[in-house]
Amino acid sequence: MSVAPFVFIFSSIAVLFFFVVRPQFTVKKQLKEWADANGFIVTKAERRYLFAGPFFWERSGGVYKIEVQTLGGKKRAGWIRFGYDFFRREAWSKRVVWDDSASKNS
Repeated sequence: MSVAPFVFIFSSIAVLFFFVVRPQFTVKKQLKEWADANGFIVTKAERRYLFAGPFFWERSGGVYKIEVQTLGGKKRAGWIRFGYDFFRREAWSKRVVWDDSASKNS
């Protein structure tokens, strides 16, 4: 029995994990760190693939439609984009556009 099919399957799974699954965990961690640093509690975060709101032309990285609550209880909704370093596959930039203002970065 040849080991070539097993090597191919294992390699395919490793590549899939490295380029697809791992960045999702990285972005979720970065989203939590961003919220903690800005005094927000993330109540909803949906990854947007097709409709990316104000980031339609900036598709590198991940775009999320978010809803947050401030520590004072105020709710806000907006969009956040995480850019990636291609080789390290880590989030390197966070840009937020709130729905209640034209453009506000946090």
